[in-house]
Amino acid sequence: MTHYYEKKQTSELRKEKIHANILGNSLEFFTGSGVFSKSGIDKGSMLLANSAIIKENWKVLDLGCGYGVIGIAIAKAFPSSNVLLIDINKRAASLAKKNIELNNVVNATAMQGDIFEIFKTKESADTIFNTILLNPP
Repeated sequence: MTHYYEKKQTSELRKEKIHANILGNSLEFFTGSGVFSKSGIDKGSMLLANSAIIKENWKVLDLGCGYGVIGIAIAKAFPSSNVLLIDINKRAASLAKKNIELNNVVNATAMQGDIFEIFKTKESADTIFNTILLNPP
């Protein structure tokens, strides 16, 4: 059995859809087996999303994004921001991509990888984030 912070999940994907009101927006999320907090949004994620310091036009990194709750909530609440969501878990990153589309968020991107994946290209090596959000296990 694999843990949710491993790259590849071996369990069968059993998707669910959950709803939440975060930062004044009604959001939906696909979640599933093999990802953190699959049955509902945990208190730590809600607290982090609701108390994060974000300003318009900021670049935000949601590190260990899971299925995208925090990054998507921030992107939806701050439409001029640019949010990058990243998770080591391939399944979680895939769900985050689907959830970006599901919630019609145009200022967020999700990718699979670790923190070093972000800085592997010359263009991204100079990236500076105004806020980095992390809800560690």
